[in-house]
Amino acid sequence: MTDKLANIIVSENVSIRAALEAIDRGAVDIALAVDAEQRLVGTVTDGDIRRAILKGSGLADPISTCMSRHFTAVGTRATRAEVLDTMRARVFEQIPILDDDGRVVGLHLLREMLGAVVRPNWALVMAGGRGEGSGLSPTRSRNQ
Repeated sequence: MTDKLANIIVSENVSIRAALEAIDRGAVDIALAVDAEQRLVGTVTDGDIRRAILKGSGLADPISTCMSRHFTAVGTRATRAEVLDTMRARVFEQIPILDDDGRVVGLHLLREMLGAVVRPNWALVMAGGRGEGSGLSPTRSRNQ
C-alpha cells in the first residue's frame, strides 16, 4: 500500500475529527473506512462531514454517523473506460479499487485519469508567418 493511500484509510471506529485529518492529509477529498480485516466498509467526504455537523454531529462523534456504507468501488480488473463511465454516471471524482476480498488496493482519481494519455506517436506542427494578421479590421477593406 502506498503512503498516499495509507493517509486516507481510517478505522471505521475513528472520530469525525480523525476522518477530517485523514482527508486533509490525503488531499483527495475522501477518507476510506475499513474494518479490522482491512475491508472497505464506508467512505466519507468533507461534504458528508459538513452535512453531519450541520445536523448537529460533533467532531468527537464516530464517522459511522456520517459515512456512506453504500459506496461505489471497482475491482482491480476494471478498465479505464469502465471507471470513467462510472465516474461520469455518478458524478464522482474518486473511486476506490478493491481486491477480490474487498480490501482497498488503490484509488482512481478523475483528475489523474483525465490527464494526458501517453501515446506512442506524436507530432509537432510548426506554422510559418510573423504572427501578424492581415491588418484588416472587420469594418475596413483593402480599398480604403
